Amino acid sequence: MNKHWTFTAALLLAASPWTVAQTTLSPQLAAAIASNAPPPAPASIMMREGNGARYISGGAGTEERRNMASQRARFPLKIVLSAGQGEYIVADKLRLHGGKSGALLDVADVGPWVMIDAPAGSYTLEVTYQGKTQRRSVKAGKASGDVNLRFPG
Repeated sequence: MNKHWTFTAALLLAASPWTVAQTTLSPQLAAAIASNAPPPAPASIMMREGNGARYISGGAGTEERRNMASQRARFPLKIVLSAGQGEYIVADKLRLHGGKSGALLDVADVGPWVMIDAPAGSYTLEVTYQGKTQRRSVKAGKASGDVNLRFPG
């Protein structure tokens, strides 16, 4: 049996006195509210799989970036994509490959932040935006830092 909790809220509306609204919450969200834990990450940054590597993508808004940053320890490789004056962009294509393993990740429409759970090692990162491709050697592991790619405006 799938249990849901009902949350009742009183809303103040300009045209009427108090109105009561109800919504159904998932058990996970209800438990998070009850325990003061942070809510689950929004669907836009849900973990995804690509050729064997887990990743999350998003970060267009401040709240998304905050949620992604809270998960940083789980993803040893973070890529930040921007253009021109530093404005965030979404890549047309992102590919991470290395050595004998071939393409570890080959995805489209990701960014502006992409965090990848890649095994420790050296990789080649290829990112395409508006027909232009940048390639960079990157390392994943405990000591890896952020990779910032900026495309000309």
